[in-house]
Amino acid sequence: MRFRIQILLVCVATLGAQSCDKSRPATIDSTQQTLRLQSIVAGNLFTCGLDQDRALWCWGANDYGQLGVGDRVDRQQPIRVPIPTPTARLTAGDARVCTVDTLSALRCWGDNVAWALADSTVTFRATPTVLSAGPVRVAAAGSRFTCSTDLAGLASCWGGDRYGELGDGGEARDARVLSQRVASTVAFDTLVAGRMHACGLTANGEAWCWGGEGLTGDGSREKRTVPTRVAGGHRFRSLTAGLSVTCGVADDDAAWCWGLANDGQLGFGELVENKFIPVAVTGGHRFRQLAAGHHRVCGLDLTGLAWCWGTNFNGALGDTGRVSSASPVAVRGTRRYVAIASGDSHACTLDAAGQVWCWGQNSTGDGGGALGDGTVEDRSFPVRVMIANPVSKLSSGR
Repeated sequence: MRFRIQILLVCVATLGAQSCDKSRPATIDSTQQTLRLQSIVAGNLFTCGLDQDRALWCWGANDYGQLGVGDRVDRQQPIRVPIPTPTARLTAGDARVCTVDTLSALRCWGDNVAWALADSTVTFRATPTVLSAGPVRVAAAGSRFTCSTDLAGLASCWGGDRYGELGDGGEARDARVLSQRVASTVAFDTLVAGRMHACGLTANGEAWCWGGEGLTGDGSREKRTVPTRVAGGHRFRSLTAGLSVTCGVADDDAAWCWGLANDGQLGFGELVENKFIPVAVTGGHRFRQLAAGHHRVCGLDLTGLAWCWGTNFNGALGDTGRVSSASPVAVRGTRRYVAIASGDSHACTLDAAGQVWCWGQNSTGDGGGALGDGTVEDRSFPVRVMIANPVSKLSSGR
């Protein structure tokens, strides 16, 4: 059952002054406490993160049980997810979450369309479910598929394969329930997954991608059913994958993107031309991290300032406006951040104290709560995430 919380208007402090958005109220009352996290991920209208004790918190849409608390009730503020073993790594897809715990076991829950949970059913799971006792090194949750690596860095994928997302070299088909070894002997340190493609990054910064279409960065718009080296000879420190775009931070801190450009999500200043090899993001910024969403990318520069480009649906660029941009625009405020995550149409960041700040689309109109501010109202500037009920111990800053 979806419901709307009735709340009081408060002001949000930004740039040393207070500004009120009376059309989009927020509330912080005396019973609320600040959530502090060390890492964060985002999916379609929901967000999750790990605190200092490696405990997991989630909030937002819960249509498929993706919050992991045993029901399908949306949460407008964070709720603790019961997992028996501390979490080491975390990844989110459209409506699915996967974790790798400190014992290298893989757990996933949420949407099970196309057997993305590898359990021979299409039934969603509303609590963390062990998919593999391990050892698993890293995992990446895409839209209808999931990938992971073993301790040697060799990748396997399962679930939807309409665009070659499984990377096993076979003919693209609708889905596979059993884990398929990716057709490559390349060892990956990290994996990222988008709506219909995946990429891996090697220890020396080589980027390899598979799936479709025009997102693999090798100069072609054709789907790729095996890993293909991204063109240009770049060495990347990190990668991110969204619906229609892939981006990476190179070893010189420059940002490069490839894919579709219809909403400016490539960030090179134009809307009209798709790019199937990496192109430099305009503006001369140097980035520490990038996070791709639906048709939008956000990133943190080396000083910790947040920038976004692409579609500005529901305030997703965080600049207080609704105008899309084909080049980076500054997220409102001078606050510095240390981590960033993008969902389809919202983004969340962590500041140095571990506080969480989010902006963009908050709901579909009568539910959701991806921004974690206790409302279902969209925000075009960062708002702070709060815990609704007092807890005995915060994860940091205590």
